[in-house]
Amino acid sequence: MVNWTKQQQAAIEARGASVIVSAAAGSGKTAVLTERLVQLLADPESGIRADHIVVVTFTNDAAAEMKSRLDRSLRELINTDPSDQHLLKQQILLQSARISTINAFCFDLLRDNISDQGITSGFGVLDDTDSKVLRSRAMDDLFQWFTENDYDTLSRLYDHFCAKNEANLIEVIKKADEFLGSVAIPEKWLKKICDEYEKPFEESVYHSRLIRDLKGILSSAKSLADRNFDTVSHLFDEIREGRPSAKLYDKILNDQEKITAALNVLNEGKILSDAQAAELDQVQGLTSLGKEKYDPGEYELLKARRNEMKSLLAKAKENALSAENDYLQSKEVTQLLVKALRKYRELIWERKCQKNALSFDDGERLVLELLAKEEDGRIVQSETAKQIAEQCDMIMIDEYQDSNNKQDLIFKLMSKNYKLSEDGEPMYGDNVFLVGDVKQCIYRFRLANPGNFIDTMKRSVPYEEEGSFPNRSIVLNQNFRSSPEVIDFVNYVFGNVMSREVGEIDYTDEEKLYFGAQAYFPPDMSRLTHFSFIIDQPGSEEKLPPDAEVRAVAQQIAEMISSGTEVITSDGRRPCTPSDFCVLVRSNDLSRKYAEALMKEGVPAEGSEESGYLKSREISVLIALLRVISNPIQDVPLAAVMTSPMFMFTMEELAKLRALDKKSPLYMVVRAAASEELVGLEDKLLAEKCRGLLAQIDRFRLDSVTMTIGELIRSIYDATDYISVMQLSGNGEKKRANLRALIQYARSFEESTAFEGSGGLSSFLRHIDRIMKTGDYAQGKVAQASGDYVSVQTLHGSKGLEYPFVFIAECTHEFQYDSEKIMCSDDGRVGYTLYDKKTVQKYHTFQQLMLIGERKSSTRSEEMRLLYVGLTRAKQQLFISMKCGPDERKRLSAIIRDCRINGDDPVNTVRSANTCADWLWSCLICHSEFPAIAEALGQDEGEFGYPDPKETAQIFTWQTLFPEDSSALEDSAQIPEAIPDPEITAQLRKIIATPYDKELAETPARLSVTQLSHLRSKQSSFDLRLERPRFISGRQKLTGSERGTAIHTFFQYCDFLAAMADPDAEIRRIGQLGYLSGPEEDSIDRSKAAAFFRSPLYGRISSAKRVWREKKFMAAVAELPIDDQSLEKLRRSDGMIKGIIDLMFEEEEGIYIVDYKSDRGVSEEKLRERYTMQLRLYKAAVELTTGKKVTGASLYSFELEKEIPVEI
Repeated sequence: MVNWTKQQQAAIEARGASVIVSAAAGSGKTAVLTERLVQLLADPESGIRADHIVVVTFTNDAAAEMKSRLDRSLRELINTDPSDQHLLKQQILLQSARISTINAFCFDLLRDNISDQGITSGFGVLDDTDSKVLRSRAMDDLFQWFTENDYDTLSRLYDHFCAKNEANLIEVIKKADEFLGSVAIPEKWLKKICDEYEKPFEESVYHSRLIRDLKGILSSAKSLADRNFDTVSHLFDEIREGRPSAKLYDKILNDQEKITAALNVLNEGKILSDAQAAELDQVQGLTSLGKEKYDPGEYELLKARRNEMKSLLAKAKENALSAENDYLQSKEVTQLLVKALRKYRELIWERKCQKNALSFDDGERLVLELLAKEEDGRIVQSETAKQIAEQCDMIMIDEYQDSNNKQDLIFKLMSKNYKLSEDGEPMYGDNVFLVGDVKQCIYRFRLANPGNFIDTMKRSVPYEEEGSFPNRSIVLNQNFRSSPEVIDFVNYVFGNVMSREVGEIDYTDEEKLYFGAQAYFPPDMSRLTHFSFIIDQPGSEEKLPPDAEVRAVAQQIAEMISSGTEVITSDGRRPCTPSDFCVLVRSNDLSRKYAEALMKEGVPAEGSEESGYLKSREISVLIALLRVISNPIQDVPLAAVMTSPMFMFTMEELAKLRALDKKSPLYMVVRAAASEELVGLEDKLLAEKCRGLLAQIDRFRLDSVTMTIGELIRSIYDATDYISVMQLSGNGEKKRANLRALIQYARSFEESTAFEGSGGLSSFLRHIDRIMKTGDYAQGKVAQASGDYVSVQTLHGSKGLEYPFVFIAECTHEFQYDSEKIMCSDDGRVGYTLYDKKTVQKYHTFQQLMLIGERKSSTRSEEMRLLYVGLTRAKQQLFISMKCGPDERKRLSAIIRDCRINGDDPVNTVRSANTCADWLWSCLICHSEFPAIAEALGQDEGEFGYPDPKETAQIFTWQTLFPEDSSALEDSAQIPEAIPDPEITAQLRKIIATPYDKELAETPARLSVTQLSHLRSKQSSFDLRLERPRFISGRQKLTGSERGTAIHTFFQYCDFLAAMADPDAEIRRIGQLGYLSGPEEDSIDRSKAAAFFRSPLYGRISSAKRVWREKKFMAAVAELPIDDQSLEKLRRSDGMIKGIIDLMFEEEEGIYIVDYKSDRGVSEEKLRERYTMQLRLYKAAVELTTGKKVTGASLYSFELEKEIPVEI
């Protein structure tokens, strides 16, 4: 029985109203959401049918897990009372419940309610990569259309944005269109931005926003001027006329008056004139104070404040100058751009209709068009929306903070009793349950809007409060994940830095975390957050090595694992292992560096997923082979394929071929070598390799005509064992996932082109080329492994995960601020970077500067929430590394100065932070421990001194680290000679004395089953050494092995039913398909082929559950579950076994193996003796690779026309 907290119980049992749950990190929100659903479904009085619930998650895995949990919980309840008809009915209906991602939900809704817009209900879905390619082609169409039909518009847009070429204009249109993808009703937004520019400047939203921003800047400057006035008033014992002190007093007073005058203009609702704006930063310089008596420290603070004030005044001046001119200029630009955007979106839609395919944002947009209609400028439910709302008994949304504007409006329109607020804004009805945490909204780059969550919380009342308000809020702030020390540190940091201004939410007592995992963290164990300050030498001006922090973190983790640092679990204590650690960084590039450093320390580690799918080694080889199949007269792709693990030509062999014919295409040279017509080629082994290569290419080219691209790629994998080979190299699971993903990407391409009939291999390759220019495919997904390794994750990738020990690294990584040539806002504002032909310069309009400032603010807020996510991943202890080289210490000095000039308040640093380190230092400098830290770092107290401490409680520990440079060599003269360890010495001598196994060295790394089976036969003279092949030319008759190959080929490709009815006709058909030559067709004995289909063995095959023909496999010899003394030598090697099983079929009891034999003049007993070992190897390999039991095996002799069972 779960002991729910009072808050959790309220969230589970709340009825009769919509509920929004603000669930902090580690508060058990998923368990609460699941339990609420289970109780609602199990309660006959709730009136909620399982097939009338909508549960929206933000990943497919989360949706599948949710459905599985619900099904499992209902089964448990049914097991308790099997006669409960209500539960039995709900379990059946659950299979029809809409539990999915928002994208899947929208597409299903559209298929059920598709309207006549050029798209049918069988539409395909474009992934992000395909959508980029389509938009790129539509952009070409756009420029072509305007060139032919409206060149004036295109020319004027070009003049406003471009200097040399149209690249800037293309970027502007693309960025504006991307923004429209996040807008609930794009046409309404476009109309709004045009209408706004029809107003006089003084009545526009730009005017009021500019006044607001200027007031904010000037108020900050006024605050600094006022503080300086207070300082100068008590800086001197006496201020007398004519003395330097009086001049300073007058200048500070003049600062106040100038700023006050500007604020008065703004308070009247007016913008500063250009003349007034130009005077803002004309601040008089300070003169020497001579022999006046004063406090030097206070005077330095005054100067610093004044410099900060001057920078604020300069910013206000830049924003205010030429505001009205920018407004008039932007009016014309906006009208032209909206015309281009409407045409661009029209052309994109035409291309999508041609493909009968939609992108993800289309799904949301079309659903909104289905659900919403406009009345008197307000959004209300359509009739379809009302009908859908009646069918939705309950709507539950997980991770609600990550919803975008369109998704939020969709959920509102689907809710029962949808309503509008007093100001006409859409509101949720009374059957919605929202769960999320705005402090963990970290996907703004995916257009997530934390404002949706914040607004819904504001429009709700606490659940305990009496009243009829329809929307209620519940806060879950008890953390069941982390230790009290982690929680105390998180609260300390965000209590100091998170606010509505930075973070978009005040970190109040309601938002704080409260310790809830008493059972797991005994009071006798303290795990304070640990800071590592990485320096070269205290006060050194030498820059830190680039990898100093990377090595320091890796060495720390290696030391903790080596010393067996304890981990607390629900079962007690145990020594830590690599999987207990996670390193969090800001980017994938950093992730790779940390993983490599850990592995150098002997600690297994895995980095997060990377970009560069199409350029990865395994995929680039496949793409090259597809190019060769499409057109073999391409030297570079063919050379790449030949030297790949697929065919393993050496560079020397490639050079030899090219040296013998320097003019012909490489493919023709290979053809000549294969037919032994290449003059000068005496290497028979190389000629045989060329024949093998051509045979495969010819087969694939034939397959490409009859197969889909996905089938062709799968055929390549099967024929070459390419996946198995690539898995043997490093990161094999990732390579396997990438190769499998290519099949899916090919299928998606074929689905998207099927409607317009433009598919095919050459079209797919052109599509790949376009993708390489515009983006890339996503990496293949690898299941979350349970291996014992340190996980190196990006902060974004860590969401939802937890580890005992978390290292926050690279805190000095600078934030990336987007400053695009066009900036747009949800409320209908737009700003541009324009080109002035007169001055031949680009410039930001005031609207652009305004929106850039807002974007910077929102980026900082997102970065702060990312830091929150990172810190709350730790279960037991947090570790934070901070670089403290000369550049970092200069930044620390600036933070101290800002804090001192703002009255020991780090608010300015928090607002203007460019790294997470800025926020962490803002907290540390106000702690009583900081002077000791500063001394250890060699940080000079300077003219400002340190801020007065606001916190004295011990909430962290710290150390300075001097990471060992693994590349540096110690002076050998200083290293005492080591005394050899007798035991290790004996082991080394034994290894050195081991005789060299010449036979094993000459054994190929990859052996066929036939080669392995000969190892056991004492009579056989089979030679495992690599031999030069024997060639016979001009031969008219087929050899015995070639006749055997012919009948094997027939049984591989024939239709069993057709062959049983008419063997001769089926043999001719296989020949016509190109699988058999004329002599091979004639060599097959029709009567012996027919005998197979009359045998009891074929009867078992025809009634089997599943049949495999020509089943390929590859496995390590060392892993084969077979006990045979003759294989022991090979078990000690890295050798691989590969083979092809002629036929195997699955019955109820297990798998049965059949091997065809065409040997002539050999008795039944001799066949058993010759091939028993081969079948045993087949059995071992099948059981190893499939995990299924092999119940038996037989040989089928075409010569004897009978099945020969073999004891295996």
